[in-house]
Amino acid sequence: KFRDPEHEFRQCRRLFGEEDPRTIAAGVLCAETCRRRGDNERALRHFERSLRWCEALKPLCGPEQDVKQLMLADLHNNMAVMWYTLKDMWRTRTALFAGLRALDTVGIPESTEMVRAALLGNLGAVAHYESNVNA
Repeated sequence: KFRDPEHEFRQCRRLFGEEDPRTIAAGVLCAETCRRRGDNERALRHFERSLRWCEALKPLCGPEQDVKQLMLADLHNNMAVMWYTLKDMWRTRTALFAGLRALDTVGIPESTEMVRAALLGNLGAVAHYESNVNA
């Protein structure tokens, strides 16, 4: 049975509250579904809301703080992809650098490799796009 991401998101929000990693993950799933469907404005709203809630999570310590920072970095990367789709390179670059800054505080460097590679790859895509536009 197909589950509607919007319904899952509303349920998580009702059951766990806004500043809960499960609700944030459900919001990201909604945003990704909207993006696949071509509804970029709605996807952007879901990503922005998830990012705000993730930033508002209570300060944590140890592994939980690392997970929060990884979530933040991944959300910034998703925001960057949305801004890139909308051809706003300044906001794309800003989101990518925010994601890289979030990774700087993660205590276990090995856990950051995939997210860091995605962020750096997207920075390369921005540079390539801008070089073609300015050529």
